Amino acid sequence: TAASVQVDDQPVPSDEFLNARWPELAQMYSDKPRLASMLSSSSLVIEDAEDSKVVTFRVVNQAQKEWVESKLLYDLEGNYRKIAGSSKISLRVAVVPDESVTEKKAYMPSEQAGVVMSENAEVKNLITDLGLDIK
Repeated sequence: TAASVQVDDQPVPSDEFLNARWPELAQMYSDKPRLASMLSSSSLVIEDAEDSKVVTFRVVNQAQKEWVESKLLYDLEGNYRKIAGSSKISLRVAVVPDESVTEKKAYMPSEQAGVVMSENAEVKNLITDLGLDIK
């Protein structure tokens, strides 16, 4: 019961404090350069949970996520709790959304005309009324 009282007395750290302490976690793994690089380059998303904070850091791909979850997450969470001085922190890992999947650009004039016609009914009506041939 003494340990549970001590945990309940700990304040929930602020988002700014957690962001400031994140580079220290990467520094702890300086002997593993790839892991340290992954941690230092990842972006954090901090959410409030019931009397705690959930810190989600993002990795580049699904393979990294699975590797971290299976091998490292427990140790990372423990070390981050030590650095932050609070056990009211949970770590999660997520994959960075793929931004390479973008909207297809219309380069050719006929493609551009098709886009303009699909976005504006008046232009489409004008082209059909005048019998224009879009090439």
